Amino acid sequence: MPLDVATVGGYGILARELSTERIGEIPDVQGLDRLVEVEGPELVRILDAVVATGSMRQAAERVCLHHNSVVRRVAMVECHLGFEITEPYGRNRMFMAVMLRRLRDSAAVVAGVGEEWLPVEPSG
Repeated sequence: MPLDVATVGGYGILARELSTERIGEIPDVQGLDRLVEVEGPELVRILDAVVATGSMRQAAERVCLHHNSVVRRVAMVECHLGFEITEPYGRNRMFMAVMLRRLRDSAAVVAGVGEEWLPVEPSG
C-alpha cells in the first residue's frame, strides 16, 4: 500500500533525508521485511490497522478478519521482533517500522520535489 505523502506531516523529513538503502538497514524494518516474505503483504495492512486503532478488535474490523486471526498474527510478530506492539512504545515502534517500509516501498524517499512530494505507486 503506498504511503499518502500528504498525511505524513513531520515525518516528511525522513522521506527527504533517508535513502531506500538506509531505511533497509533499520533492524525493525529488516525484521518486518523477513516476516512479510513469509506471511505475505497483508501482514503490513494488519499491523497498520493495529497501530492506527490501538485495538485488536477494531483492527480486525478494519481489515475484515476475525479478532483471533489478528491476535495470532500480532503475537507471532511480537515473538519474532522481540517487542510488544500492544504497549505504547512498542506500538510507536511498529508504526515507525510500517511507515518507513511504506516510504521505501512507495519510492516517496526519492520523489521529493522542493517542499512538495509526488505520490508514487510502489514498485511491486
